[in-house]
Amino acid sequence: MNIAAEQARRGCTVAIAGASATSGPVDFEGVARHVQVLGFKCQTLSGRRPFTSMISPGLWRFIWSHAGDYDVVHVHLGRDPVSALSALLLRSRGRKYVVQTHGMVEKKGWLTRIYDELVIRMAIRGSRLVLVLTPSERSYLGLISSRDDVMVFPNATSIPALTFHQEEDSVAVLFLARLHPRKGAVQFANVAARILRTQVDLDVTFEIAGPDEGDLAAVKQAVEQAADPRIRYLGPLTASEALAKLASADVYVLPAVSEPFGMTVIEALAGGAAVVLHRSAALTPELLNASAGVSFDGSDADLMSVVTSLIDDRALRTAIGGRGRELAARRYGIASSVDHLERLYAQ
Repeated sequence: MNIAAEQARRGCTVAIAGASATSGPVDFEGVARHVQVLGFKCQTLSGRRPFTSMISPGLWRFIWSHAGDYDVVHVHLGRDPVSALSALLLRSRGRKYVVQTHGMVEKKGWLTRIYDELVIRMAIRGSRLVLVLTPSERSYLGLISSRDDVMVFPNATSIPALTFHQEEDSVAVLFLARLHPRKGAVQFANVAARILRTQVDLDVTFEIAGPDEGDLAAVKQAVEQAADPRIRYLGPLTASEALAKLASADVYVLPAVSEPFGMTVIEALAGGAAVVLHRSAALTPELLNASAGVSFDGSDADLMSVVTSLIDDRALRTAIGGRGRELAARRYGIASSVDHLERLYAQ
């Protein structure tokens, strides 16, 4: 949405069309009034696999009839039938289109590989440009499509105004992500409890936020066992609530192993938080090279040491957060991303 708003601000005619719970114009908070957002009713053919059985005939009719009204159609491509068939319709009509996968088409099992060979391969082969999120996704899609021009293109975020904290303010440490076992929310809660047991008078809050994807019961249990009001689970947040929480955090921790590209990490960087990642995360080398984040080796002891050092040293976390904010603006800001897209569209 932010990309579209910036394109409209620069004088482009921009429309967003997608599958929705209802049909008709959609009003998104914060989207420029010059961006037309159209929703087309989505149906699911299987309750057991809602994502992979989504269809939207209204959207497909719109694409068939109106794709020629635009110079470029940018398809956010996943393994769902809505986006995949949209790309195939554009290919059949001979329209200029770009696909961007955002990490949604990584290599998986053999059944997925069959679908990719039959459907995703054709959608990619007909596109003018293929944008992916990670190097591993680039390798996989290059392999199945026989294209050597697949390009890594990071997701973008807006850069919010800095939230200034007084010297006496409590230090806010945040975990914000889906509550999936891989993300590490339970480890975050357990380490928080250990820190507070060793420094009982520490003026700090540890907050966990995110929707349940299998780990909620374990997270709630860890919070209850800690029995400390400074550790709390906030529940799932709306998009605006999540951005506000990230902007107000002093330290953002994502213990996830092999995190491919954490959008919340970029948003935390943009907000000026000192970011802590597992050493296996895709963004860790970039953050370390820029001295814009801290990594840990996966153990509770190392995570405890890293987080404690940031809590205890205001100057350290402020310096790391400042460099992270600079990195986010330079590499992942909306304006720089739109600059890059405009150059790619012109090719």
